[in-house]
Amino acid sequence: LNKIEGSIPKEVGNLNKLHTLGLLSNKIQGTIPPEIVKMKSLRKLYLDVNQLNGTIPQLLGQLSELMDLRLDNNQLSGTIPLSLSNLKKLETFYAYKNRLTGDISSNFVVGWERLEKLELFDNKLTGTISPYFGLLPNLVTLDLHDNQFNTTISSQLCASGTLTKLDLGNNNKIRGQIPNLSDCIRLTTLDLSNNAMTGMIPTYFLTMPFLKFLSLQGNDLVTPPPKGLCTQIETCNV
Repeated sequence: LNKIEGSIPKEVGNLNKLHTLGLLSNKIQGTIPPEIVKMKSLRKLYLDVNQLNGTIPQLLGQLSELMDLRLDNNQLSGTIPLSLSNLKKLETFYAYKNRLTGDISSNFVVGWERLEKLELFDNKLTGTISPYFGLLPNLVTLDLHDNQFNTTISSQLCASGTLTKLDLGNNNKIRGQIPNLSDCIRLTTLDLSNNAMTGMIPTYFLTMPFLKFLSLQGNDLVTPPPKGLCTQIETCNV
C-alpha cells in the first residue's frame, strides 16, 4: 500500500461537513493545522501512526461533535490542553506512544462524562491520577502505563464499577498500599507492576469474578500472596 507523505494541508478546514477524517498509518509529518477547527461536523479524527510533531492544538476543544480522537503513535509533545475537557461527546481518546508531559487535570475528567476508553500510555506524564475517573459512568479502559506518575491510587477509581481494564504499570513511582478496588466488579485486567507499592496483597482479588490478568511484580509488597490467588487467574504475576 502507498503511504501518504507530506503535511496536512490547511485547506482541510474547508471540509466543514465531513464526519470522519481518517489519515492513519501514513508518513504524514509536521503539525496538526489549526484550520482543522473549522470542521465543525467532525465526529471521528484519526491521525494515529504518523510522524506528527508539535503540540495538541488548543482549538481541538472547539470540535464539539467529536466522539473519537486518535493521536497515538506520533511524536507529539507538550501538555494535553485543558480545552479538550469541552469535548462533552468524547468516547475514545488515544494519545499513547508520544512525548506528552504534564499532568491530567481533574478538570478534564469531569467534562468527559461519555468517555469509554482513555489510553495515554508510553508518554512522560506526571502528577496524580485523578479519583474523578471513578465518576465517569461509561469508562471501561484506563491505560496509563509507562509514564512518570508519582502518586498513590485512590479507591474512588472504582466508584462507577464500569472499569474492565486498569493499567498503571511501569510508572516506577506509584506508591502506598493497594487500595480497595473491589467495586471494580467487572475488572478483567489489572496491572500495577514495577512501581513502589507496599503492604499486603488484598484478599478481595479472590472474589473478583472476571479478573483474568493480574500483575503486581516489581513492587515492595509483602509475600506470599493470599492462598489460591493464582490458581483462578489465567495470568498472575505477583
